Amino acid sequence: MRVVPLSAAFAALVVSLAPAADPPPLLRAVAPPAGAARVRIPLKEDKATVMQFRALVPKPKGQKGEPAEIKVTLGTIDSHPLVYTKTWEKWGFAVPENRTGVIPELVVPAGVLSPRPAKGRDAEVRFTDVKVEVRDGPGGAETFGGCDLLLRVKDLTRDAERAVEPQLFFADRFLDLTLPSAAVRRLNTGPEALPELAVTATPGLVPAAGPMVDRGWPTFAFAAVNGQAEYKDPAGKTHPVRVGVHARWTGVPVVVTAHTATGCGVEFTPPPAGDWSGVKGRAKELRLGLVTGPGLKAAKDLVLKDLDVWVTRDESHGFVSLTPRFVEEYFADGAYACGPDGAWRLHGRVKPELLQDVKTRPPAPKKP
Repeated sequence: MRVVPLSAAFAALVVSLAPAADPPPLLRAVAPPAGAARVRIPLKEDKATVMQFRALVPKPKGQKGEPAEIKVTLGTIDSHPLVYTKTWEKWGFAVPENRTGVIPELVVPAGVLSPRPAKGRDAEVRFTDVKVEVRDGPGGAETFGGCDLLLRVKDLTRDAERAVEPQLFFADRFLDLTLPSAAVRRLNTGPEALPELAVTATPGLVPAAGPMVDRGWPTFAFAAVNGQAEYKDPAGKTHPVRVGVHARWTGVPVVVTAHTATGCGVEFTPPPAGDWSGVKGRAKELRLGLVTGPGLKAAKDLVLKDLDVWVTRDESHGFVSLTPRFVEEYFADGAYACGPDGAWRLHGRVKPELLQDVKTRPPAPKKP
């Protein structure tokens, strides 16, 4: 019989009783190049709007007065940046004939991640010449979802995602960006440290990422609803199933347009006369292509069965929106990020029992 030395046995006991180390971060820290700074914009949430941040809109040139304090809702796949007419006029701007307005300067509070300042990390970030659509609000409304302005991430990056490397953290409610130093005014009066990103230490979760491709918006490179990666509309035209991350939806995890729901056989009952904003539905299966394992090189599918969805009346185009509620439920520590390669990915820690080999995908329909 082999005798284990007391010291070795004690060391093994100490290791076994020691708390498990937190898993490593899902995303690497971005080091800004010379002449740039990495900043963190805090986001908050209320019942009407999921992602929003504070900002200041200075008075138009030649007008006196304090800047307007506003709330900005942050979108990921919205069609246009938007402000309602009454709010635009309240800021002191004239409504342009083409309804395309330009905000000369938008001032946003932020914190500096890197390079580390000598003292205090608080700062103001200035976004200049921000183009927005000026539209009359329904019923004369001034705001939507409790916010004054809708901006997309791409409006803040100016379509320069490779250089800006935006990272939107759902669990922690942060947006990290790399911006020119000239756009960052360091106040150096705030706390020495910024809130850290939380890490979920639930045992067994698997780091994973969903690669995206550009199909009008960033969409999962592979996605299928009810076993269909593509479907035909009533006119016989074939469409790919497009699934993307929609940061502004509230309440429901998955939203499907009627165009995709009908084509993929999602169970739902439209109200009479088609006069509806949305109804409950059920998808037998939603399948998303992910990569997992060391270096995120192993292809797997996240497979969800009998999934409740919300079906909107949009019959003109097909889309499946994954909302922050979906990310929070299925992607622990979820982050939606674009790397220096220009590719978007949804990162998170997923339950291994929800992963299946890609060989289990239903066969593609044969071409006629």
